Formats: sequence, structure tokens, C-alpha cells
Amino acid sequence: MRAAFPFLTKPGAGGKTGNKLRGPAAGATLRAVASLKNELSLDAGLSWNADNPVAGDVNSYPGGYFQTDFTHNWTATSKFQQRLLYVPNFAEGARWRGESESTVIAALLNPLAFKGFLLVCFNNEPPTGYKKVDTTTALSFVYSF
Repeated sequence: MRAAFPFLTKPGAGGKTGNKLRGPAAGATLRAVASLKNELSLDAGLSWNADNPVAGDVNSYPGGYFQTDFTHNWTATSKFQQRLLYVPNFAEGARWRGESESTVIAALLNPLAFKGFLLVCFNNEPPTGYKKVDTTTALSFVYSF
């Protein structure tokens, strides 16, 4: 399973991660639905976040995170995944971030699969010069061994 919070470090640890946010986090995960075809998990907790833009000042703040992960398995090797994330800023109640990630993995030939995903990131008060919405689309082949 993928990392629960891609922009947060492991609970209790601090450090820089891939998208320029850093800080410790602690929380809990609840597997709400677990069946052969569907899985739903809910994550919530507290975090210390730091916006580390390419240029400008670092803005660190206490926050939280609320996330849902849904997986629907079409077959043993093909599936759809949806992740929704909400990150409030507790220091400034009107500021928050959100993410939505949709992924499709389809088996072609065992162990080769096709993977496509769409990531939409939203920041309701972005730094000057940045847009509120950022999207990423990727198509790839995955080889599992």
C-alpha cells in the first residue's frame, strides 16, 4: 500500500519530502470496508507543516489531515484507486489544502501492467504568483517481480 500522506513524513519524524512540505505527524487509520473487491480506509491526525516555496519565506504551521483511500479491484491484477485529502491550517483557519488522486492499473501481460493517474492539488490561498489548482497526469508501464 502507498504512503498514507505523501507530503508528510513518518509519524514522529521530521524531514523534507518530495513536494516541499515537512514536519512530524501522528494519527490513526481505520479500515472501514475490507472485502475481496473493495477497500476503504480513513486516516486522520495532527501534523506540523511547513510550506517551503522555491523562493520566499518558509511558512510553518500546526495543522491536521483527513484522508480517504478507496480501492476497487476489478481482477486480481487490475484496479481503480481514489484518494482524497484535506489539510486544514489551524493557525489560520481560512487556509487549507486538498488533493484528489485517481489511479487505474490494468494488467496487460503478467507481470506487466499499464498505470494511469490524475493528481489534482488545491491550495485555497497559494503564494503570490501561483495558481490555486495544480494537476499532474501520468501514464506508465509497471513491471512487478
